[in-house]
Amino acid sequence: MLDKLVEVLVSLWHWVMPVTVIGEEELAFVRRLGKYHRAAPPGAVWMLPLVEHVCRVDGRLQVLDLPPQSFGPTTVSASFRVRIVDARLYWASLADGWSELESAFAGIVGELAEADAIDAKTLRRRAKAFAKGCGVEVEAATFRDNCNATPVRVFGVHHLG
Repeated sequence: MLDKLVEVLVSLWHWVMPVTVIGEEELAFVRRLGKYHRAAPPGAVWMLPLVEHVCRVDGRLQVLDLPPQSFGPTTVSASFRVRIVDARLYWASLADGWSELESAFAGIVGELAEADAIDAKTLRRRAKAFAKGCGVEVEAATFRDNCNATPVRVFGVHHLG
């Protein structure tokens, strides 16, 4: 019984605690009653209990690897190095966050592969154009054509002795 009371009090304390700490690698902003109120810098951030909420995203460089996709005779896989630079725009434009960004990049790769116009420069330009409107910066975009790999056969050698 006492442990449940302590658990409820700790949970309640987290709801009414007026300060939170934002890490150096995090981007954050404060929402007041569900609307954007202000950007939150790294360090201690004071909030109005039960009225304000801090939204955080990881601001470090991250790698987004797309699984291989088949487009007719071509199988392509791609990877992107991205960094979230605007937390407010990221939260506002990508409702599903990382998975929505991944599916948008997969669509770009698919369009380019089907048009047979895929190269690293075009892929990077198209990805940057999309990501700019989402608060994300694309530092690199690479692709691999998995169909041009030459299959290698290894035959066993029988020694007669």
